[in-house]
Amino acid sequence: MTVLLYCDVGNVRALFDAYWKYLADDIKYKIRKNIGNPAYAVSDSVLLSSLLTELSAMFSNNGLSISSSDVPQSCDLAHAEGSNRLILEELAYDKTALCAEATSMALALNREQRGIYDIVVRSVCQRQSFVYFIAGHGGTGKTFLWRTILAWLRSQDHIVLAVASSGVAALLMPGGRTAHSRFRIPLDIHDRNMCSIGRGTILAGLIQKTSVIIWDEAPMAHRFCFEALDRTLRDLLSADDPSNAAKPFGGMPILLGGDFRQVLPVIQGADIVKY
Repeated sequence: MTVLLYCDVGNVRALFDAYWKYLADDIKYKIRKNIGNPAYAVSDSVLLSSLLTELSAMFSNNGLSISSSDVPQSCDLAHAEGSNRLILEELAYDKTALCAEATSMALALNREQRGIYDIVVRSVCQRQSFVYFIAGHGGTGKTFLWRTILAWLRSQDHIVLAVASSGVAALLMPGGRTAHSRFRIPLDIHDRNMCSIGRGTILAGLIQKTSVIIWDEAPMAHRFCFEALDRTLRDLLSADDPSNAAKPFGGMPILLGGDFRQVLPVIQGADIVKY
């Protein structure tokens, strides 16, 4: 900004193209420090957009407009992604290691697991909306299936939110969280509750970039938890596409799993059906 303000530059665009990556060194450092991963590969689009945003602020502070200079235009979406700590954390996985892990794990899947794996991966890659439930009692390999799907999709730059109804189940999935923690589901849940996620927050930004949600031990959660998440996702995802307000879970792909034999008998007045 100082050079352009006080010097006579013949070709502004050539100067910018030659040196912009040097100007963005501190931005790359800040992003890596923010997510706690010194080896994280920051994309050029995020770096460029973040740099242009900072330059625009410098020009404005000096009574100038960056649009009057021959430099690229800033992309607000890329800048928002680069400044969202939650998105950066979900994109900070070692893609090469995950791809190798997913390939070896996929070979160990049995026929039924492989069928589920192929359907889920294909649906996510084709950006199809779905709500699937995978039923199976303990020891049938549901967690192994979740880990295989997580490894492959994350290796392909998809953001996958892995949650579970219990803390123990969440710990068994890489990057797993309890559903109440990730989606801010109220502990005292009622039939008209929504999750405590507002539009424009960094958590809302993460959800809007998410490709699929995997929820393990789903039968252990009260149905009001799913209804609250459904209403919240419809609200958040309809900001970009109004038609999502009429879709289950706002059109977000949802993969549920669990064992109905492990449903906790904690609902007052509920009946236990044996089969």
